[in-house]
Amino acid sequence: ESSGINAEYGEVMMVLFLFCSLMVTSVVVAQHDAPAHHHQEGLHLEICKKKYVKPGDDFDISCASDSGVRTTIYPPIEELPSDMELFEASLLISGNERPERTIQINEWVNANKEEHEGWYTCVVQHGSNHDPLYSTGQCEVIIVDLCAENPCPDHMICEADYDEGTTECTCNFDCSSDFEPVCDNYCDIQWNECEMRKEGCKEGVHREAILNQMCPKELGEPIIKPQINQQDMTIIEEYGVLVTLHSGLMVAGHPPAQVYWSFMAEGETEFLDLETRDHTLPITLGQGVEGVYHAKVMLCMDESTAVTSVYRVYLAPPPSGSPFTASPPTDEPAEIKIPAHTCSVFPGGVISDFNSQGHYYDLACTHVLAADLMPGGEFYNPWFIYGTFDQEDGKTALMSMTFYLGRNIFEVQRGWLVHMGGSEKMRFEEGVPRTIGESGCVVTFAEWHMNVRCPHFTAHYDGLMAGHITLKELVIQEVRVKSVGEMGLCFDNQSGRRPNWQVGRTTGRCAVEVGKPSCQDDMPDSCAVLEGVPELTGLMDNMAWARCGMGATDSCGELYCEDHQPTPSQMCSLEQANRVNCDLKQGASISGEDASCPDDKCTWFKRVLARGCPQEHPPFDC
Repeated sequence: ESSGINAEYGEVMMVLFLFCSLMVTSVVVAQHDAPAHHHQEGLHLEICKKKYVKPGDDFDISCASDSGVRTTIYPPIEELPSDMELFEASLLISGNERPERTIQINEWVNANKEEHEGWYTCVVQHGSNHDPLYSTGQCEVIIVDLCAENPCPDHMICEADYDEGTTECTCNFDCSSDFEPVCDNYCDIQWNECEMRKEGCKEGVHREAILNQMCPKELGEPIIKPQINQQDMTIIEEYGVLVTLHSGLMVAGHPPAQVYWSFMAEGETEFLDLETRDHTLPITLGQGVEGVYHAKVMLCMDESTAVTSVYRVYLAPPPSGSPFTASPPTDEPAEIKIPAHTCSVFPGGVISDFNSQGHYYDLACTHVLAADLMPGGEFYNPWFIYGTFDQEDGKTALMSMTFYLGRNIFEVQRGWLVHMGGSEKMRFEEGVPRTIGESGCVVTFAEWHMNVRCPHFTAHYDGLMAGHITLKELVIQEVRVKSVGEMGLCFDNQSGRRPNWQVGRTTGRCAVEVGKPSCQDDMPDSCAVLEGVPELTGLMDNMAWARCGMGATDSCGELYCEDHQPTPSQMCSLEQANRVNCDLKQGASISGEDASCPDDKCTWFKRVLARGCPQEHPPFDC
């Protein structure tokens, strides 16, 4: 035949082929792009519209058809074949394979949002003789903890319906019949803890167990009222400083009174309940923590006898050039002085205790200065501060302070060296705080001292002879009485076993002469000038412990003992200790100058450094 006829025939056939192809493809594409559905008329495909799955649970997707030959389910992470690929694959199915009722079920385990959430696509191929050749449907899987997304009040339980994606708050507690009595915070006896929660749920109140036994009234025991030291304070501290608020609860009573903390952020008008029931509330100053804190102490949930302590917490203005911002209230004074129980170790073996009473001790080696086995009334996170003493120019001097907080141990040594144990020494820069492990303590070299801020106390060491410990309990007591968990020379010297709370051997070089007399009767008149430090006035008039005390005067007497003439270093250390002791008791800054200390700070810095252990990087730049 002629080439013209061949060309004409070929063009006709191509047009017919393209027309048929476009017709079929358009039908398939239209079906594939249809929205997710439960059932499509004429396509005989059944799949879920939406499925809710809890993270960690196993789940399955099923796809059914009344006229299927082959069924495949594609998860979100698997690539779906193109329309052309599905079309061609369906044409290859043998005409002898007849469509019938088919169900495909795929299972997945340990559901997680990253891998399993998304659209699951079911493809049902109906065979090469069926119109259409294939059908598709989609189901959206949502991985979500419905109860976490829609929490119920504390006294109720959440019941999730993952079929519908809904939750309901109910009191359907499944409690056992076992008699395990508890006394709740309303001082009511409950059959067991589960029944207690169920009862509280029905009443719409929060009940919690305070005793794992029957209440005192059921046992015929007397009710002992709590002892509460109510607080009303304003605290202004710098960014990053850790402060600990105290509920004021000193003795919990029987049954124990409960503490309920609440917080109203700066600029807000409503208080939010905090979850903690601890006697203390540690907070780190920063954005979002400024505001008013309430600590309500209640016995048997009796509002009429409740005692509430109030703390107003604000950020101090940041230093010049600081990257932090703060927003202190404009109607508050620039400086708030809060008196604090402070114990000072003076040169010569004199210690002024937390009540400002001076004591001379024969201190030979290592002694417990202060410790608390039950901070906040709880048997966890005890802390200890040891002081190690030697002779500095012939007089008793504090050569190091060792801090034990849980598993964290560090020591501030003579020459302002901070030792972490082994060969590890911390590198410091003047004015730059360093955090000590997980102790919650921050150490800074400033104002000629190593300054240690910890959750329950602050400490200061002059690097040569003297040191100070201030309690951060924020509870003002007329007399600081030692509790059952407290010990050390800052309280008294009644160890019961070893003299003067000594640690280690009691013979040899660490032996102490408890009866050794002091030199107070022979002190020169010049020591009396140390009594001239201004005393506290106004609010603190009746707080003898907040006055400077006689510790510095007694220390001066020891330095002049047996016709000794104090060295310039000893007098500088004494005058610093006297001033810092007064400042800490009054809640003031420890910055200042002392007559016996060199005018050039670098002269003093190098002198102190030379008396301590060698260190490659001193904490100052001279």
